[in-house]
Amino acid sequence: MIPSVIELLAASYLAAGLAIAAVYVPRVRCMLADDHATARSHSLGAEALWTLCRLITLAYVAAIAQQPLITLSVGLDLAGRVAMLIVLVRARTRCRLPLRFA
Repeated sequence: MIPSVIELLAASYLAAGLAIAAVYVPRVRCMLADDHATARSHSLGAEALWTLCRLITLAYVAAIAQQPLITLSVGLDLAGRVAMLIVLVRARTRCRLPLRFA
């Protein structure tokens, strides 16, 4: 049986989400290695906005789309975003930089 366009899109979305989630591991490790570089190179506002957007996406996928694998994919992406946000706040705090969102 030939998969439908919707099935192909769902599989593509799942694969892309899992790939993005996997990329967070080296990014977070790199961020943890140098507080000063992390604090200077990442915008707290942008990271918080990305995290909020993924949270909204997770809520939509869980409530409306009801696709467990895609929900898992978005959930892993959100977990990576939250990890980056925590590491960024940690770095800015250690460097005694303000936690402003501008």
